[in-house]
Amino acid sequence: MKIVDAIWRLFVSLKLTALLLALLMGGAFVGMFIDQTAGQEQHLAALEGRELASWLFTACELYDVFGSWWFVLLTLSLSLNLIACTLERLPRLWRDVFRGARDLDDEHLTALGHCARLHGASYDRAAAACRAVLQATAGRVTAFQRADSLLLFAQRQRSARFASVVVHLSLLIILFGHTGDQALGEDGTLAIPEGEASRTMFQRGPAGLTRRRQLDFTVRCDDFRYQTFAGGRPKDYESDLVVLDGEREVASKTIRVNDPLDYRGYKLYQSSYQRIPGEEQVHLLAGARGSELREHRLAIGERVEVAPATSVVPIEVVEQLGDLGQALRLQLVKPDGSVETLTLLQRLPELDARMRQGELEFRYLGAEPRFATVLSVGRSPLAGLVFAGFALLMLGTAIALLLSHCRYWIRVRRLDDGQAEILVAGSAKRHQPAFAGQFGALVRRLEAACGDPGAGAARGDR
Repeated sequence: MKIVDAIWRLFVSLKLTALLLALLMGGAFVGMFIDQTAGQEQHLAALEGRELASWLFTACELYDVFGSWWFVLLTLSLSLNLIACTLERLPRLWRDVFRGARDLDDEHLTALGHCARLHGASYDRAAAACRAVLQATAGRVTAFQRADSLLLFAQRQRSARFASVVVHLSLLIILFGHTGDQALGEDGTLAIPEGEASRTMFQRGPAGLTRRRQLDFTVRCDDFRYQTFAGGRPKDYESDLVVLDGEREVASKTIRVNDPLDYRGYKLYQSSYQRIPGEEQVHLLAGARGSELREHRLAIGERVEVAPATSVVPIEVVEQLGDLGQALRLQLVKPDGSVETLTLLQRLPELDARMRQGELEFRYLGAEPRFATVLSVGRSPLAGLVFAGFALLMLGTAIALLLSHCRYWIRVRRLDDGQAEILVAGSAKRHQPAFAGQFGALVRRLEAACGDPGAGAARGDR
């Protein structure tokens, strides 16, 4: 039992709460400064030759901080600590708010932080007036009748005492939601070339390894568009997506950065894009020398006839040929079956006609690259629970900062001459300056209601 008591005292300690929060915050900073998108192999390659650092990195799973064993253990420990603290304090708090410290004697009342003595002209009138004023100030009034006196008790903003419970509950909800999302949620990427469809998502698994996951639906990219700044850096990009359930189109949207498509709990974000090498659309003019040239748009490797028994095949787009700019390597297949390789410059389209002898003339006007849109696919089944936890946390914080549990006692004692002696006392858990003003206003209302305010009235506010 001593061991159990020791463990219980440990988990109800606020020092443990502060320590766990500090460690979790430190772990979060570690996760911020270590690239969590890179895999374990990439990190170990950077630490090659440093055996101790590599061992510590692997043992502590620093390639996946937020899913590591020690981060999960800290989260679990904080959850147990919050549960233990709530179970330890909630019964006493409940008794104090709803059943404790109501019927106090004069010695305890005068020891409170706020106290005042008044005199009323009539006991019956004073008792009725005090009850009415206290009810108007704090709501429901509880009365304790004695032979020669009446004690009135009221309190307001009792919910302020439970702010810590609300905060503890909100943190538990957030931790549970986060842990549940780690276990049940999905996060990966989906790359789809323009005009094609895919359902294969690549997920990041343990140790940063990538695994394939087949979605229950198919996503088709009908078109991808992007804009660039003057220097060529990407400015904006968007994709026209269609979601297919079998052969049936069930959803469609043009998605942009931070404007995802939602479908069955999945969010498809525009993450990035990839240029597909070797799949450019080549813009070419070809024909007999001196005649009107015919326009062709060809894919790499596509063969087209440009003269009887003569054809061309674009084989490669060279982005930068020395200082001459973009160029196209083209194979010219002659009637006798021989092949000649030509290099056409986009910047100098008429150079081929001037430099090369032959019956045919070619001009390269450029190439349109083909892109694959890269989507970030995520599913967080408990995200709503996490947001609810944060909303509850804000509510608990607001209660703690804005409200204060206030208690009021009024003792009306009958004197020998039939008049009344009134003892007013009050206490508040926080916001003492504000409560002092409220208590003073209550005393003034009682003076006005009970009558004979100057007949030996004595006030004190400590």
